[in-house]
Amino acid sequence: MTFSIHAALWNRTWADDVAPFVREAADLGYDAVEVSLLGDDAGFARVARVAQEAGVRLTCTTGLSAATDVGGADPAVRAAGRAALERAVRSAETLGSRLLSGVVYGAWGVVDPARREERLALAAEALARVAPLAADAGVTLGIEAINRYETDLVNTADQALALVAAIGAPNVGVLMDAYHMNIEEKDPATALRRCGSHLVHLHVA
Repeated sequence: MTFSIHAALWNRTWADDVAPFVREAADLGYDAVEVSLLGDDAGFARVARVAQEAGVRLTCTTGLSAATDVGGADPAVRAAGRAALERAVRSAETLGSRLLSGVVYGAWGVVDPARREERLALAAEALARVAPLAADAGVTLGIEAINRYETDLVNTADQALALVAAIGAPNVGVLMDAYHMNIEEKDPATALRRCGSHLVHLHVA
């Protein structure tokens, strides 16, 4: 098991340089640091060098917006979403991360119950296309289950597992988060057990 801390613990703004946070995490004894994919690949390469020097690994988290929603009704938006995921995979590779997780299946904050099943099918299609690129980069994708106030797509472990099954790629798994589980799961421990080997990451918040 790898014990990691999110660099956002120290962020005052999302534009902050995370390299000092990586060094701080190493000094505190963490095995790894999770970073949000905000920045450019030149900056990511520098952060990767700092992490290597500090002896810690990096993992990545990202999300999609209404303009990059892989389940959006507009084909141009869906294409932008796939492109955003592909960029995220390349950025993860630059960082030396073996994990890219988060709300990678739809736009955070968007709720559209009438199109839910269609959006999920489109998300599965998009992620099935991105998964081979991630596999070539040595990156596992983590589907994060978040609470109903932030999405109507994947709120529970069972829903995350269903999306993983629909994608059908061996390098796609589930990210569970204690904060969201406390809202959505009747029994968080049982939910984690149901994930089994598909559980690739756990947030404790």
